[in-house]
Amino acid sequence: MPYSPSKPHHFSMYLDGEFYSLYLRKTSYEFHTALDRLDAQLLYETILQPILGIHDLRNDNRIEYVNGRHEMITIKNSVDSGEFLVGFGMCPTTVEQMKQIADEGLKMPPKSTYILPKLRSGITVYEF
Repeated sequence: MPYSPSKPHHFSMYLDGEFYSLYLRKTSYEFHTALDRLDAQLLYETILQPILGIHDLRNDNRIEYVNGRHEMITIKNSVDSGEFLVGFGMCPTTVEQMKQIADEGLKMPPKSTYILPKLRSGITVYEF
């Protein structure tokens, strides 16, 4: 069965026909900013960059983003078909996380601004 993470800092990984649940060991990772707490940033800093050698999240053709209710099935199909070797899943970014990162004057990683529920207008208004 596909494993979908249900909490921040929990990730799913699909590799060689199996789903795995990954958890951040918080005793070996320090949070200094709101960006450090963002799952997309954690995945980049702990796996994508150091292990898989992906440095440019926006332009590297070895990475593709999927979203929605059936994301884990899409990831599984992409890996099973040989299009990709491994797939990862994480919880969606929250509006609160986006606000905290913006308040600290930081930029979110590419494609990490997918939030649920999706706004119909395509505009996010933040009142301060």
